Amino acid sequence: MDLHDDPPLIDARRLRRWTDKPPPSGERPCDVWTMPRAVITAFGGELPFWLAWLRGELDADLQAWFRQQAEHDPPLLHDLRSIEQPHGSGYSTRAARTEVRDALEAMNYLTEAHARERAALSSLLAGHEEEQTETDLALLRQGTDRKGERSRPANQTELRRRIRSGLFALLEEVEIRVPAAEEVSQGTRLLEHLVGPPAITRFVHLHALPARIAKQAPSLRFRLVQEMAPALFVREEERFRNRLSFRSFLRGRLQYACRRRGWLPAGPRYRDLTSAFAALSRDRIGTLVRGLLAGREVFQTTGVPCEQLATLLEAAP
Repeated sequence: MDLHDDPPLIDARRLRRWTDKPPPSGERPCDVWTMPRAVITAFGGELPFWLAWLRGELDADLQAWFRQQAEHDPPLLHDLRSIEQPHGSGYSTRAARTEVRDALEAMNYLTEAHARERAALSSLLAGHEEEQTETDLALLRQGTDRKGERSRPANQTELRRRIRSGLFALLEEVEIRVPAAEEVSQGTRLLEHLVGPPAITRFVHLHALPARIAKQAPSLRFRLVQEMAPALFVREEERFRNRLSFRSFLRGRLQYACRRRGWLPAGPRYRDLTSAFAALSRDRIGTLVRGLLAGREVFQTTGVPCEQLATLLEAAP
């Protein structure tokens, strides 16, 4: 694995939403800037400064100066340790950046929660409040795919028919047409990406994110996530007002898969993926999932966890 952190998915346009002007280039502060708080203010405030830190846009000398100052400033030291940790000969902000990215992604799937759904979700997520490990994912895969490990689907023709009438029919609604010769290979890969065990684990992780973050001790990392994704943490009495929609999650995941493959709308209605998927309703996504559940004897042998899908469709529509 590459020891260097991947660039955070917080682009410059998003960064400028929280400041009236782009942040400075990150040069070492002038001598008159004798206090870290003054430097942060000069950058436009806490949020743009620390986001620039996470993005790796600040000069290394400036960061080193901050770490030196933090040795004599306990609150600043606490803030720094919440967003970076020693890593090799340097420092890593991977954990903080991952949490910010996850919160920003979760914001895309938010919808208002109702009492019935809250109760069902509480039961569903009861065993998933902590971070899931690779072992958890392996167990989920084993529990839902043991039959598939022993045998191939008995009826490949029926599997192809159902994928064609469900998944690819859905893509045609956004004017994306996959060549017939690629449907078999692309269809099974898309199913894994959309509703395979890793996708289910990802949704459960994102849905439990606000509760996990809310349990954190006050810190810079806590403040950054709350300020960038405030709707995740709005409460009504003791409960969060909003929850994630599983159907919105699937829509976003399908759009991402199309972008990665270079698939674009080829009809007269939509000019790009964004406009096409904005017109794709959550109800239509729900129809796709119900089609998978109706054919569970076919799809379970490919590794699709139909029982978990049924629960999520009911508890987080």
